[in-house]
Amino acid sequence: WRASLSLPALAITIGLGLLAQQAQAQALVRDVQVNADLTVIRDVEAARQWPRLEADLETAIVEQLVGRISEDGLEIFITIDSLELANMLETRANIESSALSGDVSFRRDGLLNDTDYRLKVSASQARVLLPEGSNIIVLNPSSTEFYEAMVESFAQNVIRRLDQ
Repeated sequence: WRASLSLPALAITIGLGLLAQQAQAQALVRDVQVNADLTVIRDVEAARQWPRLEADLETAIVEQLVGRISEDGLEIFITIDSLELANMLETRANIESSALSGDVSFRRDGLLNDTDYRLKVSASQARVLLPEGSNIIVLNPSSTEFYEAMVESFAQNVIRRLDQ
């Protein structure tokens, strides 16, 4: 006995297999929670300038998860515990002096399925997300453009790690 598939049936079978692989590669998510631990953020000025960090970071992550939200998915927990904004002089001297750091946890059902890691995003990583023509060296770290680039860079790094 020998089974044979027509060419269109074979193409459909291969296509469905590839879709199933892609779906497995992209984890589903049921919840995203961001907490900024203000008790350990030493840069008081930074905390004052970025008061909506929790909500904005959560929104930036959820926006990248369109089509991947499911009750069967994992949970993402983020605790931001370091926010450093350089002044203009410090930025000119060292682009790494502005940074956003925190602990990220992916919680999956089961005992040994969780992933925990530390993430730090610096201004140099966020520079590619600035509006065209922006110069990170002269951009004020308290500006809206700088803030949005740092938040978006952190969110992209979380999603990139989720998809590994």
